[in-house]
Amino acid sequence: MLDDEGDQEHDVEDLVDVRGLPDRRFWRVKWRGVNPDGSQRWPDRGPGDGTSDYFWLAEEDIGVGCVELQNKFWRVTGLDRRGSCSGPVGEHRCLWCNRMLKSAAALKAHMRIDCVATIVIANSCSANWSLKWNTRDS
Repeated sequence: MLDDEGDQEHDVEDLVDVRGLPDRRFWRVKWRGVNPDGSQRWPDRGPGDGTSDYFWLAEEDIGVGCVELQNKFWRVTGLDRRGSCSGPVGEHRCLWCNRMLKSAAALKAHMRIDCVATIVIANSCSANWSLKWNTRDS
């Protein structure tokens, strides 16, 4: 099936994990589909680096058809949908673009220099407060 832009469109079978702030969520999806031999067409490869290569998608990209799956996820996990969803201790993941980095220092540098989402947000704020807030030491 193709979407309006001519890209391949797939059905989401389940939502496996979530990260991010309530207004900037990323979901790890399990795609529906099997090969002729019965194996999964898109097997879960784990959390990976937080990119779409590992089936992490921004909430706005998974579509309104996933609301039931989101509600099921919140119900089953018991997580608070109103709060921040961070990963396990030691995971250094950018809250704005979901990219996973190897260390706290790498995350800080990423958010200061590399993260396009953080730079756009910081540039849109005349006081530049969000960039300062996002890169402060914890």
